[in-house]
Amino acid sequence: MKQVLMYCTALEENDTRYSLFMTVVLLDLILTGKFLQRNNPNVMLHMAVFAVTAFLVVFVAWRVGKFAALSVFTGLLILSPPVFVVTTLPSIRFDEIMLALLLIRLLYEDPRTFLKQNATGIKLLFFIVVYGLISILFSFLFLNCIPSVRDFFEIARFIEYGIVVAVVNTITFSASKKDIQNFFNSFIFFSFVFILFCFYQFFNLFHFNGNISFLYTHELHIDALYKYRRIIGTVADPNSAGFFLNIIFFYMVCRLFFFQRKEKKGIIWAEVLLAITSFAALLCTLSRTNILANFICVAWLIFKSQKRASPRMKKVTLLLLFAAVAFVAIFFAFDESFRIRMISGLHFTHDRSLLARLQRWADVLQEIAESPVFGWGPAKNVFDIAPPVDNEYLLVLRKYGIIGFGFYVFGYYLIYREASATEKSRETKWLGLFEKCIFLCLAINNITGGVLYHVQIMPFLLLIIAFISGIRKLSNYESSIKTA
Repeated sequence: MKQVLMYCTALEENDTRYSLFMTVVLLDLILTGKFLQRNNPNVMLHMAVFAVTAFLVVFVAWRVGKFAALSVFTGLLILSPPVFVVTTLPSIRFDEIMLALLLIRLLYEDPRTFLKQNATGIKLLFFIVVYGLISILFSFLFLNCIPSVRDFFEIARFIEYGIVVAVVNTITFSASKKDIQNFFNSFIFFSFVFILFCFYQFFNLFHFNGNISFLYTHELHIDALYKYRRIIGTVADPNSAGFFLNIIFFYMVCRLFFFQRKEKKGIIWAEVLLAITSFAALLCTLSRTNILANFICVAWLIFKSQKRASPRMKKVTLLLLFAAVAFVAIFFAFDESFRIRMISGLHFTHDRSLLARLQRWADVLQEIAESPVFGWGPAKNVFDIAPPVDNEYLLVLRKYGIIGFGFYVFGYYLIYREASATEKSRETKWLGLFEKCIFLCLAINNITGGVLYHVQIMPFLLLIIAFISGIRKLSNYESSIKTA
């Protein structure tokens, strides 16, 4: 009993070890429950596992320290699969349950502070939700599109994104440097596990794809795993995995560009190794758009930071570039799927994937022309049967028209503005640079894909941006106290 109380105290103090331990336990239970559900007819057994998981999620969200709970939420967001408790109902995610509980906890403890800190964000979210409903109503009245329940689920998804920002913003308001360090340590650990997943999938170690990978995605991507070895990580599809691996890669690279001399060499080399392995995993996704985004962003990063880089950092940069070239050469020489896909991407007039996209974009432009101002709304009854758009800019234009696209572009502006403000501070310069790398990768990725509707990538992206914003505000507050 005494040991249990010590564990609870450690959790309340946001100890990294115990939040990581709790994440691993929850992830193990979720995977066990899903595996039983797919391979065992005993409904009561997998329901019991999910019930224990739900109890632990409630315990973490309500009992442990807020930063520890936020770390667990982040881990589940990145690593946990969707769960179909009852096959006739939509899937649920345990990270979404934890997010809802964290919101209730923050409102219960101090509703006035929560509303005050997030007043501007709540107003913006209100306008977005109202406009989404107007777009659905316009589509129903003038385009004869009968709305479905799934259309309103999309609006609910935007509300979830707003909750992510509000929860993170509120929690980081009372952050300490230890809390921030613990959170980033957790992120590095989750990134390591994600990369491990990727290589297990690529080599299909211990029949990993047949036992675990199929719990995360559908048959199409499982077939690609077996046929082309296009890895998906834990985010359901290769292109999303590529975008997330770019986030990991540039987090490590930006840290290395501004590392302190007092840092241990072992830690620096571990981060270099993680950056190299994340790049290797990126190649395994065969996501040409994200590989191109990586090259463009690295070139921009080197050009922007070459004057400020220390001699040691220049050596690290050369090492990373050499490793990247070596990995690309190895994949070209030994992986036929990679070689064929990269070469086919250079033949613009013959690449079937690109030609199919261009044809679909032409069709979508015609649909946009029919309702350019308010769009069609989600209109899932109409458009879900069509092939995916594979261009987030056109998708948003078709759904919400020019006005909705204005909200979308404003979101880009907010990200860039936050990154620029963060980069101005000496203590957070590397985080601002990291945000700009994410911004550039996002802008390129969304040309042939999209993250706005991804249930893991988009909340995580907002979480990171809101978290860095909180760090910047905390740093500015501390600086103002010192100068006062």
